[in-house]
Amino acid sequence: FLVLILFSAIVEEVLFRGAIQTILRGVLRQTWPAVIGSSLLWALAHAGYVEPYGLKEFQILVLGLFIGLAYERYGLRGAIGIHAANNLMSMILE
Repeated sequence: FLVLILFSAIVEEVLFRGAIQTILRGVLRQTWPAVIGSSLLWALAHAGYVEPYGLKEFQILVLGLFIGLAYERYGLRGAIGIHAANNLMSMILE
């Protein structure tokens, strides 16, 4: 379980924050639109299979905004750490 928790956090953060958010920040030349854009894409990637009616996707969007800001401040390792901690808590609580 720990490998799965860490692996998914690494893959998703490298893609959504390390690549997409960084590219958006470079193109848009602003941090907030890049954080919002990558977080929206991340939430959409989780859409449908989590829960119906968009509630869980909204929670994922909010988490994505938080992780996106953490990426800007603490880098990729910080984003991966928060994502992995969230995955671990989700597994423990389910």
